[in-house]
Amino acid sequence: MKPSVEVQQLWKTYALHNSRGYQSLRENLSKGKFPFWSKKDHSDDDSAKVFHALRHLEFQFEAGSRWGIMGRNGAGKSTLLKILAGITPPSQGLAVLRGTVGALLEVGTGFHPELTGRENIFFNGAILGMKTTEIRNSMDEIIDFSGVEAMIDQPLKTFSTGMHMRLAFSVAAHLRTDILLIDEVLAVGDAAFQRRCLGKMEQLGREEGKTVVVVSHDLTQLSQLCTQAILLEKGRLLFSGPADECIAEYRSLLYSSDVQGQTWREGNGSVRVKQVDVCRMDGSPDVRVWDDLQIKVVFEAKNESILKNCRLDIGINNASGRRVAWLSTVAAGQAFNLATGEIIFKIRHCPLKPGQYDLNVYTEVDFRLADWLKNVYPFTISYKDYFNDGERTPAGQGDVLLSYEVLQA
Repeated sequence: MKPSVEVQQLWKTYALHNSRGYQSLRENLSKGKFPFWSKKDHSDDDSAKVFHALRHLEFQFEAGSRWGIMGRNGAGKSTLLKILAGITPPSQGLAVLRGTVGALLEVGTGFHPELTGRENIFFNGAILGMKTTEIRNSMDEIIDFSGVEAMIDQPLKTFSTGMHMRLAFSVAAHLRTDILLIDEVLAVGDAAFQRRCLGKMEQLGREEGKTVVVVSHDLTQLSQLCTQAILLEKGRLLFSGPADECIAEYRSLLYSSDVQGQTWREGNGSVRVKQVDVCRMDGSPDVRVWDDLQIKVVFEAKNESILKNCRLDIGINNASGRRVAWLSTVAAGQAFNLATGEIIFKIRHCPLKPGQYDLNVYTEVDFRLADWLKNVYPFTISYKDYFNDGERTPAGQGDVLLSYEVLQA
C-alpha cells in the first residue's frame, strides 16, 4: 500500500531583497520612481539573496499513522505544513498526498462575528470542504464536543475567545478527510478540553484510519499524541522515527552543545553551564504530577582546581514567571566540586501542579557570580490520574517545599 504522504527532494526557496532603506511616497514621486521597485533594484548582486526555508526533504507517512513535526522557531515546520496543505507550492521536488486533506493551520479562520455559532459551523465547514449534508449529520456531535451548547444560537461576537477557539477546533476535528494537518492549535480552551482534543486526535488515527500530522512546541503533547515524528533544523531533516526518540534528539539539539534559547546571561565565566535537562528517573521526558524527577546540570570550569566555595542554585518558575520552588547545594548542606562537570538534583514526588515551567540556573565560585542564566529550560508537568493511581492532589502555585538530594558525577 502506498503511503498517504510522500515527500521527495522538496525545497522551498524565497528571494530576499535589500531595500536600501525606507523611502516615503513623496520621495519616490519626487525622483520619478514609479513603480517604486525597479528591476535594477532587484538585479544587483548585492541586493538579491536567497533564503532556503526547506532543503532536500525526503520522508513518507503511512496511512493511519500519527506524526509530529518538531524543531526550533524558523526550522520550517509551518512552511512544510502549508506545502502539504496546498497553500503554497514547493520550489523544487514533490509533495504527494493520497486522499482528501483537511488543514487546521489557524483556528478561527473563516468565522464571522455577526453570525450565530450554529451558522458559523455551516459557514466554516463549507470553507474547510464539508458538504451541507455532512455538516447537518455532524451538527450535534460538533456542538457537544465544543461544549458551547448554551451559546450556540447567539452571535459569535458574544463568545469569549476560548469559546471561539473551541468551536473552531470542533468543526475541524469532524472533517471527513483522509489526512488532517494541524499547526499549533491544540492548546485551546481549558485543560479538560485539551485532553478531549488529544483523545479526538488519537481516535482519528487509531480508529478512523486517518493520517494525522501535528506541529507543536509542546513536547509532552507530541509524546502523548504521536507515535512517529520528524525533526527539522534550518529547513533540513535531522531525524525521522519514533516520537520519543525524536524528542530526545530535539532536546539534545537544544541543550547539548551549549545552552540555547536563553535570553539573559551574566557572570565572570569561571564556570559556564553547558547543558540542562529535566526528566523522570527512568529518563522519560514526560514528567507528571508526583513523579520522581531529576534536574541535571552539566558545566565546565576554566580551572579544574576549583574545589571549594562553590554553589549551584536552581529556581523553578511558573508560566507567569514567578518562582515557585528553589533548589540549592547550600540548602542541601553539600559541598561539591565544579571540576567534575555534572550535578544532579533528584526530586522525590514533585508536588508542582500541571502546567508550563522554566528554570533559572545560578553558579557561584568564591562568593562571586560565575554564571547566571534565566529562562534556560522550559518544560511541562502533565496531569496524572490521582484517583486510580492513589495519588494526592497537586500543590498550588505558591512556594513549594521540595524534597531532594544532590548527586555528583
